[in-house]
Amino acid sequence: MECFDEADRGEANTNDASRNGNVVNNGNWIPTHCNNNSHCRHKPLIPIEQKYAGFLLDRGQSIRCNGGESIGNRRQLNHEESVRVHGQHGMLANTCRIWNKGRPRYGNVIAQGDLVEDLQTYTCEAEGCNVEVKLARVQGGLLLYKKEDPNNPGQPYTHINHELPPKPTKKTTEYSLSVKQKEEILMRRGNETISNIVHDMVQSTKVPTTDAQSTDVHQFTLAAQGFARRKGKYFMHEYNHQPFTINQTSEILNELMQDAPKQKWSSLNEFMSTSLFKTMTERVKVLEHNFQSDGVKDVVFFESKQAAEVVRLAGLMFEGENKGAIQFSCDFTHIPGTDFVLGICGVDDFKHRFWPTSFIVCPTESGEMAKKVMGRMVELINLDVNGVPDKVLIDGANALHSACIELGIDPRSCFTHIIRMPLSRGGGKVGSKGSFANYLIKTMKVSHSNTAKIVGDAMLANYIPPMHKEDFEAFIDLMRDRHHDKLETKQEKNEAQREHVNKTYLSYDPLRLGGRGAGIPGQSGSNNGGEIRGGNIKNKWRHVTKKCSKVAKKSVVYIVGAVAMDLMMCPNLNDTKKGFAYKPVRDESDYGLLRRISKFNLDGDDNALLPHDIQYMICTEYGSHTADVNPHEVIGNGNVSCSFQLPTASRVLTSLRQMEESTNIMADSWLENSVVDVTSTTNSYQKCNISKEKKRRLKMDLLHNLFANVPGRKNGESFRSFVNRRLQRNPSVKTTSKTATRVKNKKARKEKKTVRTPLDIQREKDKHGNEADKSSDKKEKKKRAGKKENIEEYLYWTDEFEEAEILDLLSKEGFKDLDADETLQSIAEEKERVGPPRQLGDWIQVDCDHVNKRVTCCCEDYNFDGMCFHVATFEVLQFGKLPDGDCEFENEHWGEIRKKCIKVLKKQYSRASKLSGILRPNSYVGSVW
Repeated sequence: MECFDEADRGEANTNDASRNGNVVNNGNWIPTHCNNNSHCRHKPLIPIEQKYAGFLLDRGQSIRCNGGESIGNRRQLNHEESVRVHGQHGMLANTCRIWNKGRPRYGNVIAQGDLVEDLQTYTCEAEGCNVEVKLARVQGGLLLYKKEDPNNPGQPYTHINHELPPKPTKKTTEYSLSVKQKEEILMRRGNETISNIVHDMVQSTKVPTTDAQSTDVHQFTLAAQGFARRKGKYFMHEYNHQPFTINQTSEILNELMQDAPKQKWSSLNEFMSTSLFKTMTERVKVLEHNFQSDGVKDVVFFESKQAAEVVRLAGLMFEGENKGAIQFSCDFTHIPGTDFVLGICGVDDFKHRFWPTSFIVCPTESGEMAKKVMGRMVELINLDVNGVPDKVLIDGANALHSACIELGIDPRSCFTHIIRMPLSRGGGKVGSKGSFANYLIKTMKVSHSNTAKIVGDAMLANYIPPMHKEDFEAFIDLMRDRHHDKLETKQEKNEAQREHVNKTYLSYDPLRLGGRGAGIPGQSGSNNGGEIRGGNIKNKWRHVTKKCSKVAKKSVVYIVGAVAMDLMMCPNLNDTKKGFAYKPVRDESDYGLLRRISKFNLDGDDNALLPHDIQYMICTEYGSHTADVNPHEVIGNGNVSCSFQLPTASRVLTSLRQMEESTNIMADSWLENSVVDVTSTTNSYQKCNISKEKKRRLKMDLLHNLFANVPGRKNGESFRSFVNRRLQRNPSVKTTSKTATRVKNKKARKEKKTVRTPLDIQREKDKHGNEADKSSDKKEKKKRAGKKENIEEYLYWTDEFEEAEILDLLSKEGFKDLDADETLQSIAEEKERVGPPRQLGDWIQVDCDHVNKRVTCCCEDYNFDGMCFHVATFEVLQFGKLPDGDCEFENEHWGEIRKKCIKVLKKQYSRASKLSGILRPNSYVGSVW
């Protein structure tokens, strides 16, 4: 006799509801009575609740499972049943999350006609906790029984002692996790990294930790990671092993198109009850797909549910004439093992972190698909109050370029793709799209050595400030002149190819070559962020499909799921430290120059020991480099717009050398000494102190040099001289923290030498005889000779002779007016230049706009990050914008520091102003020093 509620006999349960993403059953499908424990069919039936003595039936946690195994032989749980029991939101997760298995009953035949079969017991792992649950199966579902507390009849045991550390055994250590800690990890796993979870537990009192765990967080983290790996197999039950049908895929995608998905489990599609699907509903929204019953099924167009907020924050990044400008990037990546590519659109913040917004899964990277995903980004920008579409950062794919043209947005070349060398990362057949070197070598057949020289010079375009377009145009002209002969090849189409180079790479339009000269200071010049994000999504996809068949892996559902998992790892957008950086990032080192100036004694005579870039600073009218003003009157005056011209260490040392001073004078620019304490730097300046007369001459030379430092190319100026004068690059030693971060991973690779041991030599002799040494020597000579042939270094005619010798030789041969020859003078200046390694540029211009209370700069840090110590310094001096709590040291009073710095600088320039009549030529009008 089978006893089911008549209302649900043989019918699917239509009364399932959803509460917080978990399945809740009304229990109508559960049998009302069953055989007693003696398995005698002649005895009367008992209520299903009394089946197991000492256990209480929990109808709320019992789950119907139409796809479960039939009863009779206590079969092992199948996939659908495993999801219901061990899944992240399964029966055990809600009743006994950290458990130990009891004696299993699988495989034991039950009595004929019995309606219930017990399968497994689970006990809580905590020491002293008496919670125990029993899993049983009936036809069509799984039952959960809880052990009854004898001290509280009719109620099950409750969990206790979860906060206590585990009992000491051979398998436990002082870093082993408590049950409470394990529960915390399982609940937060997937949303956060294990490291973050551990650090939160150590810092908060919500989850108790031991003294050993709090002291050695690293060992605590290793223990937590080991536990997470061991429990990982139970989460894998939630992923579908079999391919989705078209109807299942369509049902999932349609559900993701809803603004508020119901997140209910369907008997036809068990995937919709998994935690992965829940994550998808929380993170992404499908805008369009073609997985219907008819036609082609190959496109899913979707976006992040935070896309509008990302765009809103991106619209707040820039001020002034660039207010609201939003540059976004687009990239496509192939998902391995599938027939699809994933298109990603997003924006970069001031920390150069990529925040994705819209996505598309499609068969190929076509112009139509690129237009669709980029078009959605344009729509989001136009819908924002502050947003204005600026540029699109793309690689060399024609599909992306054509999509930009159709949408009416300027495409900006990714500088990383432009300078990629063949056989480097991304420099293969596909990844070299847009590569300048790849075109020169494979299409124009330019030699490798010449290609390296051309691309090496092109890389300098990344240090052209965007302030003056004349600088970029001059750089292109000099590049064309410098490498004209190297582009000459025997190709029949050489002229057309050279024209293509001039149009695509060496173009006057900075957007074609890319680099910092093509954008707003602080904007990213590379779409590597999108490529890295694509790699992360691939890793998530491999994790999701780990247990799937090769056919099941190809489903678009798992690609969308991998994107959702990647988005889940993004920090909170509005988090002040980890969120979207819509303001330039400042750090405490940006205010180091002010701290250093404030240490000087107003009554002493050590002001002459100020850093050269401050001591020889020249003040000019706003945006000008020739109309000078009195620095004593403008420093600290926030009601005047002006520009501050700071000489670099290279400019000061070159001028000193031209004055026939010792070439061993130390480079005491702030960039050189930013990490040295004040006492040691003050002492070091004594070594390079120069006389007052020499200082007057130096100031005169710097003044002339500034007035001659015009944007663009001067007549007869060489490529290297222009680069040294107008480009901006900080030194590589004792430099700013921002520059150090950029260059720390760009160290030259050292060639690994192979050492032949005596045993190796003997083995070669045994194998080849006495000729082995001779043959190896010949190979080594050929190797060295080959290296000499491949490495072609520039050899200027000035490398073998001094400039004076060359000029004397030319004058003897009848050449006249050599002193007025601008080309020769440019070469001579290039040879005389000295300075710190890596540094480029003679002058750094800092503009202070009193109307908008805004400071801008042209240095490398500002061009890359939108912030530098020059800006921070003059924001404090001119407009009183003091550093916040994250950038100030303890017990610092910045109001007093600002006043002291203004007094020191005014004293410096009030003294120097007395020398103005001597220093300034009669043609110059104004007050300098």
